Amino acid sequence: MFNGEKYIKKIIPSLVLGLELFVLVIDKNGQILYQNDCLKKKFGAISNLSQIDHYFSFDVCIINEDEILAYSPFKAAISSHENFFAAVSFEEDRYLFRSAILKSFSLNQNKILIISFDDMDSKDARLADLEKEVSELKTVVEENKSLKQKAENQSVKTALINRISSIIRNSFNLSEIIKKTLSETLKTLGAEGIAYFNKEDLKNPKLKIDFEEDISFCGATTELVISQEKLIVPVTHEADIVGYLAIKLPNFKRVWQKDEIQLVENIASQLAIAVNQVGLFNEVERQKKDLQKTLEELKKTQVQLVQSEKMAALGQLVAGIAHEINTPLGAINSNNDIVRRCTEKLEEGNLGVIGVLKNVLPITQDATDRINVLVKSLKNFARLDEAEFQEADLNEGISSTLDLIRHEIKGRINIVRDFGVLPKVQCKPNAINQVFMNILVNAYQSIEGDGQIIIATYYEDGNVFVKIKDSGKGILQKDLARIFDPGFTTKGVGVGTGLGLSISYEIIKDHHGEITVSSEIACGTEFLIRLPMEHV
Repeated sequence: MFNGEKYIKKIIPSLVLGLELFVLVIDKNGQILYQNDCLKKKFGAISNLSQIDHYFSFDVCIINEDEILAYSPFKAAISSHENFFAAVSFEEDRYLFRSAILKSFSLNQNKILIISFDDMDSKDARLADLEKEVSELKTVVEENKSLKQKAENQSVKTALINRISSIIRNSFNLSEIIKKTLSETLKTLGAEGIAYFNKEDLKNPKLKIDFEEDISFCGATTELVISQEKLIVPVTHEADIVGYLAIKLPNFKRVWQKDEIQLVENIASQLAIAVNQVGLFNEVERQKKDLQKTLEELKKTQVQLVQSEKMAALGQLVAGIAHEINTPLGAINSNNDIVRRCTEKLEEGNLGVIGVLKNVLPITQDATDRINVLVKSLKNFARLDEAEFQEADLNEGISSTLDLIRHEIKGRINIVRDFGVLPKVQCKPNAINQVFMNILVNAYQSIEGDGQIIIATYYEDGNVFVKIKDSGKGILQKDLARIFDPGFTTKGVGVGTGLGLSISYEIIKDHHGEITVSSEIACGTEFLIRLPMEHV
């Protein structure tokens, strides 16, 4: 809404406002925007120039009578494209005329009309002062326009830098940052094309918008290059060039302005920060992944060391138990031999006693043979003296493991041995036996009631294969992908540790082999182990 009082006080000098005069402000459509108090006092509030137009006339003679009525001072003042000045007559009362000066000038698409009534001597001086102040006012207005334009330009540039800073803060994707920066810069500058070049390739931009040519002519300079159409600014971080920002102006565009060049240099600085920031972020991410990988390896190593210590302790225990059992077992075997020889020398009259002894001795011999087998199986399974890679018979290792779990499966689980003829394999026997034990224990624990475990071994293409299939309850498909993860178990809380299969996986991996699993609910699970003949 137009505020007349505020507007007039802002643009009309105080000298003019102090005179006896009429002041009107008229817009480009001829509408009255403002009239001063002096005018209102004389005519009252007016809404149209036609209400007062007939009170004013030129002090000239119009030859063409048809134009007398149309030749109005107000119309001449309003239609004039220049500042207007004229002596006019004002009909103050009926047949009473008074000399006046009509002055008009344009400001912001509005016309200001001033009618003054002072005497002629002071009139010229005051009008001269008025013209001077108006001239000064126009100068101030022009300066204000220039300052306003500069402020708007600075605001646009500041907003662009802020948007680019925001883009950099919110992303660690360098391509995305460069793409958005180029788009914002192109739009703000009104450029024809823009591109970002890596310093290693000045013919093929990393990203571009409507920019076809290369910038190879600029070489590896650290200085900006300005041509009539192009501006090429090096993107530099700590004196190192990381790339180039190239901008092309339209053919009709004026030459590059100093503030535009400064803006592009600021944008290049922002891009340099982004390149460095993304580089640091990627390096931190790489170190994070390396540390995570190292941590996982340390966890696995810790688990293996703990298990190795357990196996070493088991080996020591087995060796001690075997020694302790072998000593009395030797005495029993010796006594059995003495009793057998003695019975052969007894007289015929004691046939009843001899018969009893002959029946007891084979039973005792079977028991001692069974003890010998168990002791041998324990020693074969632990194989404390065979912790390094050496040749081993896998069929023998499986048999020793089966002997140790015989008491768990006897009477309810049928073991089917489909052993092929195998060459000896380069391996760590105690570790491979541990794998067999872990899988077989899982197999018989998954079988509720009676069931069957099929163990098949065969040789093929330089590899030995061991297949262990049970008739247990099976494993859910969603769990198969995690079956070898440390700590994962399907046995429930307090039943399994979740380390057996994880350790088995690492042992087979250490042998450059492979272990896979397949399963179906209610049909059972099958593990397939592949070991190369020689450790590579």
